Amino acid sequence: MLKNKSIFASVFFSVRVVHRRNTAWSKVAVGGVFLLIAGSMVLQLHAASATSITAQTLLELTNSQRVLAGIAPLVENTILAQAAQQHAADMAQQHYFAHTNPQAKRFSSWIRNAGYPYSRVGENLAMDFLTGEGVVGGWMGSQAHRTNLLDVRYTDMGIAVTQAIVADHTTTLVVQVFGAPLEASLSESYITTTESTPQQMSTVPLTNAATPSTNHEPLFPKLHVVTMLAYLQHTMVNPHDQPHTFPPTTPTATIQNQEGFDRRRKSSVDNDG
Repeated sequence: MLKNKSIFASVFFSVRVVHRRNTAWSKVAVGGVFLLIAGSMVLQLHAASATSITAQTLLELTNSQRVLAGIAPLVENTILAQAAQQHAADMAQQHYFAHTNPQAKRFSSWIRNAGYPYSRVGENLAMDFLTGEGVVGGWMGSQAHRTNLLDVRYTDMGIAVTQAIVADHTTTLVVQVFGAPLEASLSESYITTTESTPQQMSTVPLTNAATPSTNHEPLFPKLHVVTMLAYLQHTMVNPHDQPHTFPPTTPTATIQNQEGFDRRRKSSVDNDG
């Protein structure tokens, strides 16, 4: 069992947080935005191969949250599932955990290559969780990940679950892709798409712009990278700090959202749309 202590940090692309006194690493990535949310929790470290996470379970749990919120459930889409699997395979092959790979290929590239014309897409990532309930619970506990998961504009979803070696340990990677397809009447014409990021307590662009920008371009939008201010336990994290890496002594669960990053259960989110 790990030592326990709540600490947290705001980071830009790669962050690790050590929780001492019975707590675990927490990592949250939000649409090119990485926010670390630390909380006191006890983790039992099991081999990633022992997880019970399946794509079907994640689909059902995601739709349960949407129904509870009065939002239409998502439909499993084989093309988005293919895109999610390709991204997961790339992370496994190159041993990284992010919405953009080391060659600067963004998550939306796999969606385009798979043949899914979209008006809006998003992505949530997770690793080192033991159960599907833990993954979706982590996403729901992060505003940016929850924004993707409960976005009324999405109608389709694809999920990939795979084993990989990341940060020198074997883990379970989860890729959840959301999509809103182009209408047939628009797919053959020039259209504009509006890029947005999830609503946060505060956002600070990585560029010189005072506020997150809106980008208009045909068919496929670009991801606008921002960083977030995190308020935890009445404490503000300075988003201008340099990225920090704290080598973990044990695997961490992480969520990431392209729009986001979360916990010693790792999870991440990304939005392109």
